Amino acid sequence: MVHARRLWVGIVLLMVPLAMGRPQAQAVPNVTPGIWVQTPTGLIELPVFGERHTVNRGFPSFYFLKEHEPRVPRVSAIQTMYVNMTGWVPSGVAMVVGRKGLNAPKDKFRGLNAGTYNAGPALTEIRSPDFTPEALQAAYAELTKKAKPKDDVRAFVLLEVVSDKGLDGRYYPVQIDLPPPTPGQMR
Repeated sequence: MVHARRLWVGIVLLMVPLAMGRPQAQAVPNVTPGIWVQTPTGLIELPVFGERHTVNRGFPSFYFLKEHEPRVPRVSAIQTMYVNMTGWVPSGVAMVVGRKGLNAPKDKFRGLNAGTYNAGPALTEIRSPDFTPEALQAAYAELTKKAKPKDDVRAFVLLEVVSDKGLDGRYYPVQIDLPPPTPGQMR
Protein backbone atom coordinates (compact mmCIF):
# COMPACT_ATOMS: atom_id res chain seq x y z
CA MET A 1 0.00 0.00 0.00
CA VAL A 2 2.80 2.43 0.91
CA HIS A 3 4.63 1.47 -2.28
CA ALA A 4 1.50 2.21 -4.40
CA ARG A 5 1.05 5.58 -2.66
CA ARG A 6 4.69 6.58 -3.44
CA LEU A 7 4.20 5.62 -7.09
CA TRP A 8 1.02 7.71 -7.26
CA VAL A 9 2.67 10.74 -5.63
CA GLY A 10 5.67 10.34 -7.95
CA ILE A 11 3.42 10.33 -11.03
CA VAL A 12 1.51 13.41 -9.81
CA LEU A 13 4.73 15.30 -9.05
CA LEU A 14 6.08 14.41 -12.48
CA MET A 15 2.91 15.42 -14.34
CA VAL A 16 2.21 18.77 -12.63
CA PRO A 17 5.35 20.55 -13.92
CA LEU A 18 4.81 19.11 -17.39
CA ALA A 19 1.21 20.33 -17.50
CA MET A 20 2.04 23.78 -16.14
CA GLY A 21 5.28 24.39 -18.01
CA ARG A 22 4.16 23.81 -21.61
CA PRO A 23 1.70 25.93 -23.55
CA GLN A 24 -1.28 24.07 -24.88
CA ALA A 25 -0.98 23.04 -28.53
CA GLN A 26 -3.69 24.26 -30.86
CA ALA A 27 -6.32 21.55 -31.15
CA VAL A 28 -6.39 19.86 -34.53
CA PRO A 29 -9.85 18.61 -35.41
CA ASN A 30 -10.33 14.92 -35.90
CA VAL A 31 -11.55 14.97 -39.49
CA THR A 32 -12.30 12.03 -41.72
CA PRO A 33 -10.71 11.96 -45.18
CA GLY A 34 -11.99 14.77 -47.38
CA ILE A 35 -11.92 18.54 -47.81
CA TRP A 36 -13.27 20.62 -44.94
CA VAL A 37 -13.98 24.24 -44.05
CA GLN A 38 -13.96 25.44 -40.44
CA THR A 39 -16.71 27.97 -39.72
CA PRO A 40 -17.76 29.62 -36.46
CA THR A 41 -20.44 26.93 -36.13
CA GLY A 42 -18.14 23.95 -36.83
CA LEU A 43 -16.57 21.86 -39.58
CA ILE A 44 -18.40 21.47 -42.89
CA GLU A 45 -17.32 19.01 -45.58
CA LEU A 46 -16.98 20.27 -49.16
CA PRO A 47 -18.56 17.34 -51.05
CA VAL A 48 -18.34 18.47 -54.70
CA PHE A 49 -15.50 19.61 -56.92
CA GLY A 50 -14.76 20.91 -60.38
CA GLU A 51 -12.00 19.42 -62.54
CA ARG A 52 -9.23 21.26 -64.33
CA HIS A 53 -9.15 21.36 -68.11
CA THR A 54 -7.42 23.56 -70.66
CA VAL A 55 -9.35 25.96 -72.87
CA ASN A 56 -8.22 27.84 -75.98
CA ARG A 57 -4.75 29.37 -75.86
CA GLY A 58 -3.81 27.05 -73.01
CA PHE A 59 -5.56 28.89 -70.17
CA PRO A 60 -6.27 26.48 -67.32
CA SER A 61 -9.94 26.42 -66.47
CA PHE A 62 -12.22 24.27 -64.36
CA TYR A 63 -15.35 22.39 -65.30
CA PHE A 64 -18.09 22.28 -62.71
CA LEU A 65 -21.35 20.42 -63.33
CA LYS A 66 -24.46 22.54 -62.84
CA GLU A 67 -26.21 19.56 -61.19
CA HIS A 68 -23.71 19.72 -58.30
CA GLU A 69 -24.42 23.37 -57.49
CA PRO A 70 -27.20 22.69 -54.91
CA ARG A 71 -24.73 20.56 -52.92
CA VAL A 72 -22.19 23.39 -52.53
CA PRO A 73 -22.24 24.37 -48.85
CA ARG A 74 -23.18 27.94 -47.93
CA VAL A 75 -21.42 29.52 -44.97
CA SER A 76 -21.40 32.87 -43.23
CA ALA A 77 -17.64 32.92 -42.50
CA ILE A 78 -14.47 30.90 -43.06
CA GLN A 79 -11.88 30.45 -40.34
CA THR A 80 -9.61 27.86 -41.95
CA MET A 81 -9.73 24.97 -44.43
CA TYR A 82 -8.41 21.42 -44.24
CA VAL A 83 -7.28 18.87 -46.83
CA ASN A 84 -7.24 15.33 -45.46
CA MET A 85 -6.68 13.18 -48.53
CA THR A 86 -3.56 11.14 -49.14
CA GLY A 87 -1.95 12.11 -52.44
CA TRP A 88 -3.65 15.52 -52.74
CA VAL A 89 -2.13 18.83 -51.64
CA PRO A 90 -3.59 22.35 -51.64
CA SER A 91 -2.20 24.61 -54.34
CA GLY A 92 -4.27 27.77 -54.06
CA VAL A 93 -7.30 29.60 -52.73
CA ALA A 94 -9.36 31.99 -54.86
CA MET A 95 -12.69 33.77 -55.06
CA VAL A 96 -15.09 33.90 -58.00
CA VAL A 97 -18.51 35.44 -58.47
CA GLY A 98 -21.58 33.72 -59.85
CA ARG A 99 -22.29 30.42 -61.57
CA LYS A 100 -20.29 31.49 -64.62
CA GLY A 101 -17.30 32.12 -62.38
CA LEU A 102 -17.22 28.45 -61.40
CA ASN A 103 -16.42 27.56 -65.03
CA ALA A 104 -14.29 30.62 -65.86
CA PRO A 105 -10.63 30.42 -66.86
CA LYS A 106 -8.31 30.59 -63.90
CA ASP A 107 -7.11 34.07 -64.89
CA LYS A 108 -10.62 35.33 -63.95
CA PHE A 109 -10.19 34.09 -60.37
CA ARG A 110 -9.24 36.53 -57.62
CA GLY A 111 -6.40 34.83 -55.73
CA LEU A 112 -6.42 34.92 -51.93
CA ASN A 113 -3.23 34.79 -49.86
CA ALA A 114 -2.94 31.53 -47.95
CA GLY A 115 -0.41 29.40 -46.14
CA THR A 116 -0.38 25.67 -45.51
CA TYR A 117 0.58 23.87 -42.32
CA ASN A 118 1.01 20.14 -41.84
CA ALA A 119 -1.33 19.07 -39.06
CA GLY A 120 -0.93 15.31 -39.45
CA PRO A 121 0.31 12.58 -41.81
CA ALA A 122 -2.24 13.47 -44.52
CA LEU A 123 -3.91 16.51 -42.91
CA THR A 124 -2.99 19.97 -44.18
CA GLU A 125 -4.45 23.15 -42.72
CA ILE A 126 -4.91 26.21 -44.95
CA ARG A 127 -4.88 29.56 -43.13
CA SER A 128 -5.32 32.96 -44.69
CA PRO A 129 -5.48 36.57 -43.59
CA ASP A 130 -7.88 36.93 -46.53
CA PHE A 131 -10.49 34.79 -44.73
CA THR A 132 -11.42 37.78 -42.54
CA PRO A 133 -14.82 39.31 -43.36
CA GLU A 134 -13.17 42.61 -44.37
CA ALA A 135 -10.70 40.96 -46.77
CA LEU A 136 -13.39 38.76 -48.33
CA GLN A 137 -15.66 41.80 -48.76
CA ALA A 138 -12.81 43.73 -50.47
CA ALA A 139 -12.14 40.85 -52.89
CA TYR A 140 -15.87 40.56 -53.55
CA ALA A 141 -16.18 44.30 -54.24
CA GLU A 142 -13.30 44.06 -56.73
CA LEU A 143 -14.94 41.13 -58.54
CA THR A 144 -18.38 42.76 -58.72
CA LYS A 145 -17.23 46.18 -60.01
CA LYS A 146 -18.27 45.29 -63.57
CA ALA A 147 -21.42 43.39 -62.62
CA LYS A 148 -24.78 44.41 -64.01
CA PRO A 149 -27.89 44.49 -61.78
CA LYS A 150 -29.27 41.18 -63.17
CA ASP A 151 -25.95 39.30 -62.93
CA ASP A 152 -25.46 36.37 -60.57
CA VAL A 153 -23.21 37.87 -57.88
CA ARG A 154 -23.00 35.04 -55.38
CA ALA A 155 -19.51 34.74 -53.89
CA PHE A 156 -17.62 31.43 -53.94
CA VAL A 157 -14.29 30.66 -52.29
CA LEU A 158 -12.43 27.91 -54.10
CA LEU A 159 -9.75 25.62 -52.70
CA GLU A 160 -7.59 24.14 -55.44
CA VAL A 161 -5.86 20.82 -54.82
CA VAL A 162 -3.41 18.93 -57.03
CA SER A 163 -2.49 15.28 -57.10
CA ASP A 164 1.02 14.05 -56.49
CA LYS A 165 0.24 11.23 -58.99
CA GLY A 166 -0.28 13.51 -62.00
CA LEU A 167 -4.09 13.46 -61.98
CA ASP A 168 -6.01 16.54 -63.08
CA GLY A 169 -6.36 19.28 -60.46
CA ARG A 170 -9.61 19.90 -58.65
CA TYR A 171 -11.24 22.83 -56.94
CA TYR A 172 -13.69 22.62 -54.09
CA PRO A 173 -16.16 25.53 -53.86
CA VAL A 174 -17.92 26.94 -50.82
CA GLN A 175 -20.48 29.73 -51.17
CA ILE A 176 -19.94 32.56 -48.72
CA ASP A 177 -22.70 34.93 -47.66
CA LEU A 178 -21.60 38.49 -48.36
CA PRO A 179 -23.87 41.51 -48.71
CA PRO A 180 -24.59 42.03 -52.42
CA PRO A 181 -23.26 45.17 -54.06
CA THR A 182 -25.62 48.10 -54.21
CA PRO A 183 -26.78 49.30 -57.67
CA GLY A 184 -24.47 52.32 -57.29
CA GLN A 185 -21.46 50.00 -57.00
CA MET A 186 -22.41 48.17 -60.20
CA ARG A 187 -22.05 49.43 -63.74
